[in-house]
Amino acid sequence: MDLAAYLVLFAAGGVLGTALDHLHVAGGVLAYPAPAFWGEAAWVPPLFGGAAVGFALLWRLGFRGSEPRWESPRRVAIYFGDFVLAYLASVALRGTPWIALAVLVGSWLPIAVRLGPRALGYGAAVAASGVLVEALLCREGAFHYTVAGLMGPLPVPLWLAGLYLHASLLTRAIDAAFFGSAAQSVPEAT
Repeated sequence: MDLAAYLVLFAAGGVLGTALDHLHVAGGVLAYPAPAFWGEAAWVPPLFGGAAVGFALLWRLGFRGSEPRWESPRRVAIYFGDFVLAYLASVALRGTPWIALAVLVGSWLPIAVRLGPRALGYGAAVAASGVLVEALLCREGAFHYTVAGLMGPLPVPLWLAGLYLHASLLTRAIDAAFFGSAAQSVPEAT
């Protein structure tokens, strides 16, 4: 991946991630103590941009192996749609944390199993790292969740790991569609 690709991924992650985070703000799932715009803190876009790049690098360096590149980015739209639906589910089910967790994990698991052990391991790594970073940010007072069902000693919702599992599908798809050796391309399955 070259510098231009990282910058595009950073910008797209910042814009799209902030837009999705706004669903949580507008839906009463979380709040920022000092919003700068649209109910969001000024540091939110760079955080999401950095997460997009970081998760893509985690896949590429830790899990991708020799998986070939896709010929077309069409499936990225499908996985982006899946991620948007996961965000919407976390808002709609905010009052029922165990149900939200079951829906998010239950909708991710069949996809990840079909994709194989690397996708399962990557999903777990993304979920663990995302939950821990958010818990740290909450503990530092950067934002707070306003919903019931927090994860024991961590000040984040039970279902948050499930949302990150869906993020892992999207960042894996972005890598497969846009980065890597074109010589290793394979046609997309329909």
